[in-house]
Amino acid sequence: IGSVLLVAALGLAIVFGLYDMRFVKPLDEVVLSSIGTHYKKIVTIEDHAIKGGAGSAVSEYFASKNMLVSVLHLGLEDSFPLHGSRNQILELNGLSEKDLEKKVLEFKNSN
Repeated sequence: IGSVLLVAALGLAIVFGLYDMRFVKPLDEVVLSSIGTHYKKIVTIEDHAIKGGAGSAVSEYFASKNMLVSVLHLGLEDSFPLHGSRNQILELNGLSEKDLEKKVLEFKNSN
């Protein structure tokens, strides 16, 4: 998914940083602090449930440090997923390349 965003961001002329969270715990607070200082809008993308995932941990960190950052969480809803190939699941859940590009651009242009 990261490479899809990189290509989409380059095509849309978005200034961005791309970070790979290899694990949720422990959080890399030094990196998150740097991200929160340099960016006011952050998109987290997960190919699993949003609730209780990495994006939630990121938002909790920013809230605990009183950092004013808007966060868009993209991932699977908290429900039983339909079955299919990885690409089918991404498409069904609005995580295809086209869907991600649209959602990130809308978030970028929002207040």
